[in-house]
Amino acid sequence: MKYFVLALAVVILAAGGIYLSFQKAPEGQVISASANYDSLPSTTDGLISFVSNRDGNDEIYLTDSKGSFSRRITNTSENETEPILSFSKSQIAFFSQGSDYTAIYLFALTTGEKKLLTITRGIVYSMKFSPNGQRILFLEDFSKTEKTRDLYLINTQTSAIERVASGVQDYNWSSDSNGVVYTVNDSLKSITDTKLLFRAIDEKERLLDEVALFQGGVAPVYFHSNKKVAFLDVTGEFLRLISTTSRGENQQELFTIRIRPQESSFYFLDTNSDNSELLLTIYTEQILVEPLIISLKEQTVKRLELEANKLEWESGDTIVYSAEDQNGHSQIWVKENTNSEGHQLTSEMSNWF
Repeated sequence: MKYFVLALAVVILAAGGIYLSFQKAPEGQVISASANYDSLPSTTDGLISFVSNRDGNDEIYLTDSKGSFSRRITNTSENETEPILSFSKSQIAFFSQGSDYTAIYLFALTTGEKKLLTITRGIVYSMKFSPNGQRILFLEDFSKTEKTRDLYLINTQTSAIERVASGVQDYNWSSDSNGVVYTVNDSLKSITDTKLLFRAIDEKERLLDEVALFQGGVAPVYFHSNKKVAFLDVTGEFLRLISTTSRGENQQELFTIRIRPQESSFYFLDTNSDNSELLLTIYTEQILVEPLIISLKEQTVKRLELEANKLEWESGDTIVYSAEDQNGHSQIWVKENTNSEGHQLTSEMSNWF
């Protein structure tokens, strides 16, 4: 692998990894989007970013929920993984894996500009854009053997980075982009010991002290319609869906899900655009075992009839998921809504997100 000669400018020691600032980024090319902009769709509705090895190593691609086009965004000697689109669908953030480091890049779909946000020698995974696109949260382990699960906050404009917490299991953004809700649990403790916490960000980009919201709360998600936090209470006989404010006030039980909490399971919630439905995914040993749709209006729970490795809610009611095709290759699939049939978007080699 080739590298430019790098001049070290700053070394920041953080409790989850070593972050480096360089005068020049590692060598690599993002395909200039300007060459393809005239053939990209005029609307950003339904855009989907994913990873594919169809052209050799793992690269970032862009398509839409109709499969009407497909564009490769990166073309480097490194493997690019875990792309996420901003809420406005104007930016993609992704990891770029080097031999002994991982870089986090930001790519602007409107200009084709590629920006290096940070480089770390830790093991990074799981990113989320803030609703306004100005910040990103991501998780990192100090090393393959030290599973520290440090949650970091990075400013997409200044590249300033700060640790939010350690031992984080799940996290989400507040609807105004100025707060982080997250869960913390020592891996040796019971799921009922999970702490649901909140930290606000002030106008000077400073993280304020954490606020305890709930003991035994998991899978936090924000309702943009009323600016409340929803989460699962795992302390009782069955899972309970609870809502509260970002200070833990006015707690209200929304729904009881007749599923018994399991110590070996991990729970994640997502919501559709109007907050009328929730997507609950339950994983055991990193395998998706139960995808459920919770209707708050009808007070019902319905299982999604699909086999998937991973799934998430995209714009509106569209559900995107990865599943194996008849040849055993991972492919991207789409359901236009919870009641529609899934259709396959990709077919060349393996594709995932």
